[in-house]
Amino acid sequence: MRRLADLCFNVVSESSTDSHDQAAAAPFGGGLRRHGTAAGMPQSRGSLLRLVRMHLPRIFPLTGSSVSQPESDSSSCKGWREAVRSARVVYFGERHEQHEVLASQLAVLNEMHAGLEDVADSWLPKPSGKVAVVFEMFHRPRQQAILDAFLLDERGDADALDKQLDSVGRVGFRTKHYGQLLLLARELGEVHTFAGFPPRRDADDSVKVAAKQGFARGLQAARQEGSLVLAGMLGADVEAAVCAPPCDEHYNFFETMFTGRDLNDTQNVSNDFRRIFPAQCVADAICAATVLERLCHGDKVLVILGCGHSDYGFSVPERVEMGLQALRQRSMDGEDAFQPSSQGDGSASWSLQDVQDAQRGPAQVEFIEHAEVGAVRITSRSSQEDERQPVLQRRGTEPRKVADFVCMYEA
Repeated sequence: MRRLADLCFNVVSESSTDSHDQAAAAPFGGGLRRHGTAAGMPQSRGSLLRLVRMHLPRIFPLTGSSVSQPESDSSSCKGWREAVRSARVVYFGERHEQHEVLASQLAVLNEMHAGLEDVADSWLPKPSGKVAVVFEMFHRPRQQAILDAFLLDERGDADALDKQLDSVGRVGFRTKHYGQLLLLARELGEVHTFAGFPPRRDADDSVKVAAKQGFARGLQAARQEGSLVLAGMLGADVEAAVCAPPCDEHYNFFETMFTGRDLNDTQNVSNDFRRIFPAQCVADAICAATVLERLCHGDKVLVILGCGHSDYGFSVPERVEMGLQALRQRSMDGEDAFQPSSQGDGSASWSLQDVQDAQRGPAQVEFIEHAEVGAVRITSRSSQEDERQPVLQRRGTEPRKVADFVCMYEA
């Protein structure tokens, strides 16, 4: 079976002589390779979905430190498909704008949608019958209304969407690439999409404030810009858990993304990236709050984000887990887990001093064992890279592997 990336996601320089036909055939442009139709992209409702169902993703289990590639393609598919069908949340860590990774993300979204009735039992709210896709690539709250409107518009225009996103501060990602996920969400139905990261255009945007003034000030800016509203929805105690101060173990991983240092060589960690680290953590907290909100609405959640925001379970997965544990503790204390806690009025945010006085970072968590909601992590790697993935050794507890599955793509 040919891969979807081979069918429609390779960029070429072809164009249609009729601009109207070109727009209809390829709503997100990109010069997609011709396959079966005049312009190569699906021209009728459901045709993208047919291509997705033809695709055989290169998603393999990670066993220990090695990529386990089964002898048959069918056994490989069975592993990841069963996992994402029953999961409440799937973190798909990507190398940005790789077409083969995108093709696999489309396949995972389709599988999660097909498995809406297969959700594993948990203490979370009753399943809503919907999938929520949370994107690093879109900014909350400024771009949420734009995403909502696009899903409702059957003939949504890519150029208009581009202009709308740019007008409120889109930075760094191409709509023509990630728009394929928006198209599939619209075709499938029962899928809604969410901007998951904060804006980063203006000097007073939260991530820029965090880089200059630190994590706590960045969180304050996030509340002011409206990207962090968890306290009003689930209570200040849950927001405090999601926004716990970052830990040294996370910085150890963060630094290796720039230096390539051995993850387990903790004696030679550079401090050169300490200043920008709080900006990463503020973005992680905002995305984690978005994911938690959707889980508490009963949605299955697919998170599309860079590997650096999910590998080894740091960043977004760890913060979601801490929020879930706070909710579960509330339930164990006899309270309604999904209403603002009696410890506060649900609207008051915890104080700046609470962060400044914190003596330690997030608790070290095991993502499925503690909250028991069913979480799956997928990372992405080039076929040119070493198939062995380093395991993070940890004193007194089980080592962390980079992810549960890896999506392989051609460099």
